[in-house]
Amino acid sequence: MGALTSSLTLWPAFSDPADLVEVEQFPLSERGLPATTYELVKRAAELWPDRPALSVLPDAERFHTPLARTFPQLARDVHGAAAVLARLGVRRGNPVAVISVNCAEMLPLLLAAEAVGSYAPINPALAPEHAVALLRLSGAKVIVASGPELDEGVWTHPRTIAHATAPKLCSRCAQRHRPNERRISSRSRASMSHTCRSGWRTLRQPSCPDARRPTWLLRAPGAPCVRTRRSGTGDTGDLASVDGDGFIRLPGRAKDLIIRGGHNIDPAAIEDALLEHPDVTAAAAVGRPDRHSGEVPVAFVAISAGSELTADVLEGWAAEHVPERAAAPKHVEVVDEIPLTSVGKLYKPELRRRAAERAARDALDETDLVDQVRAVLVDGAVEIHVPHSAEDEAVVETLSEYAWTWRLTNQGDPNDH
Repeated sequence: MGALTSSLTLWPAFSDPADLVEVEQFPLSERGLPATTYELVKRAAELWPDRPALSVLPDAERFHTPLARTFPQLARDVHGAAAVLARLGVRRGNPVAVISVNCAEMLPLLLAAEAVGSYAPINPALAPEHAVALLRLSGAKVIVASGPELDEGVWTHPRTIAHATAPKLCSRCAQRHRPNERRISSRSRASMSHTCRSGWRTLRQPSCPDARRPTWLLRAPGAPCVRTRRSGTGDTGDLASVDGDGFIRLPGRAKDLIIRGGHNIDPAAIEDALLEHPDVTAAAAVGRPDRHSGEVPVAFVAISAGSELTADVLEGWAAEHVPERAAAPKHVEVVDEIPLTSVGKLYKPELRRRAAERAARDALDETDLVDQVRAVLVDGAVEIHVPHSAEDEAVVETLSEYAWTWRLTNQGDPNDH
């Protein structure tokens, strides 16, 4: 190993543990590390002009032909989007609200927002009133919504949000604009705003025949006051462990959040809605594994003695009273009592176990093993156990479609209880 000879050297060479001492002799200031994500994009485009920067599946039917972009192509996309944001008046520290499904356009938008201002994502699954509240809290001057052009739902949602604060919404296609790097901030950080801005203005809609996906933008006057976390880090609240193969597993959230397709749902909102019913004495909501959304909310409810309240009625009640559509439980189960810990708190691991066992049995309902499927708790995390059989191949294929831990067991396995 030799001294660093180029400003483009990202890190000293490292081939075995013996090189560690020499690696540690180089201070960070001499390693040529990029200071911002924008500098990182530019550096990568120079260093690796032929390497793929990202590969995105447009949809499930075209998984054999993903959309790939090289680092220079990604840099051009970022420059183009950043130039548009700069022309709209976004400056250093100004949040840009992005309402986007997972698509190829989202990463360039994220990096562009960080380059000229700061990135303020708003989950497209949020109810409009919640999205409006976040928009106002962010102080964002620009809203960007990205998604398939023919998907009316992608555009209806931002229109609804915009109409809550402005009379008109227009579209603009970032792909037509060329970069102007002088207008791109040299420094950007994630931020949170504690002021509210309003007074949206309509933007002109230029011709953009070659844009595959249009981008909706709104601009408002005034700049927000930005508050930044000094440490640059945040606690996500995830519970995590690393297995023997180095894979990181996330068995749950410290605050029991239900994560439905990337949308965080507070179970307390579901529980409070159910507890508003006069016949409900206790309620607990957990996530049930789902092959499409990762997990969906389900609820367990105890009712007063003598009540004839049914699960169907409770599901309808919850759908009408939860604060957002995504939080409506997919299933409500009436139980004699909700399991509690020794100190009287809801014992949700047991409820997650029950929900996962039901999900596993539903998934394997076309096999002869339904009654033998078990969900057990292993160090507080749910694990699905299915006995070996002649249907092992079908079982493996089905269970692999879910984000859960599972294994095939031998008859009489002492760990299967």
